[in-house]
Amino acid sequence: MLACARPGAGQQPAVAEGPRTLRFVGRTFTDSLVLADLVPADAAPSLLQFERCTFAGPVSFTRHAPEFAIFGPGAVFTDCTFEGALVADHTQFAGRLNFVKCRFKQKAWWQNCTFMAPVGMRTCSFDADASFVNTLFWREANFMESQFFGTGRFQSARWLASVHFGNAIFHKNADFTLTRFAETAWFDYAAFKAAADFGHARSQDKLSFFKSNHTRLLLDNLTAYGPLVLDHVTCPVPISATGARFWLGKPAGLP
Repeated sequence: MLACARPGAGQQPAVAEGPRTLRFVGRTFTDSLVLADLVPADAAPSLLQFERCTFAGPVSFTRHAPEFAIFGPGAVFTDCTFEGALVADHTQFAGRLNFVKCRFKQKAWWQNCTFMAPVGMRTCSFDADASFVNTLFWREANFMESQFFGTGRFQSARWLASVHFGNAIFHKNADFTLTRFAETAWFDYAAFKAAADFGHARSQDKLSFFKSNHTRLLLDNLTAYGPLVLDHVTCPVPISATGARFWLGKPAGLP
């Protein structure tokens, strides 16, 4: 059963903005929530919007299915707080997914998922582990200026369009092993306060770490078909690139 707190001071009920958008402002969802349950069966919107909402319990997008479940509408979250875990597993997202200035106090996991539309998680705070293991991004993704206080898990993620991590801060290990970048991947001005591991990753286009700050940068067995930008990188120990292959030549800054 879906349970929501009554709208109080400063809270508003859900507002339908035309037949294609369903908007929630200042709502507190007190129990576990399946976002698909918010979608009316007789008039499914193309976009869910949440502004200044609090999710007190665990959140999922769809109910468990034996194969990939499809979450049809897009979803936009602005200045929202997730008190419980947010978990998506084996889910295909047909619409855009956008989080702006959101805080995830428990784990935020998108594992074995497929994103068919653009994904944005800008200026967000991940207090616990954030996981995108074995996830496929068909369109561009944006994690600019977000902070990862737990481990960032991106193992075997596949980015078929550009991805931006500019000015992001990783306070614990960032694991990008076996990741595939088909287009440009920007880590410019990012700060890695623990190990950043790109072991066995592959980049087809530019992989840029311009003015990024590292504790330890691991590029072992990386395959770079496009340019690898390491200009003005700060790292107190030599960058490790054992077994790495650079089709345009080894970049400056590597031992």
